[in-house]
Amino acid sequence: HLTEQQYRNIIADVFGEHIIVSGSFDPIPRQGGLTAIGAGRATISASSFDKYEKLAYSIAEQVVSESNRSLYIQCKPVQLDQPDDACARSFLKPVGRLLFRRPLDPAEITQAVVLSNRASETLGNFYDGLAFGLASLLVNPKFLFIIDELEEQPDGTIALSDYAMASRISFFFWNTTPDPE
Repeated sequence: HLTEQQYRNIIADVFGEHIIVSGSFDPIPRQGGLTAIGAGRATISASSFDKYEKLAYSIAEQVVSESNRSLYIQCKPVQLDQPDDACARSFLKPVGRLLFRRPLDPAEITQAVVLSNRASETLGNFYDGLAFGLASLLVNPKFLFIIDELEEQPDGTIALSDYAMASRISFFFWNTTPDPE
């Protein structure tokens, strides 16, 4: 799974240095003297997940706050106190692509938008609901774990997908998620 430094780097790269990642991370055991090998075999316990969940909501609340939303959310909801599918989707889809290190499939984006909408209805505020959708991406195993997706090549061999290769290269050189290019 992501190391603490990788997690912090991704949040800074996606949302900016001013988003505070305040929380504790459980240490990743070293294997052969390397954290990277330990991270490849590490799991997330229930108590660790609780920490990630609190961290996710803290980050999401900062991102959608009045002082930051104009930096990240390029649309405005039709009504502040109601869900807005189009606006939620236009925010969550590109952010999800950066966090998951690949485009979200239709079910993944729909799930995040539906969660945002339900939370918006319950809380009576579009941005508060959107924070729930973003937090759901930040606690998703597809964000917390670096998953090597494989695909069959024209010659019948199996290789890393282009997105998995870009992730490996980016984590190797910069210890963070690949940029959009």
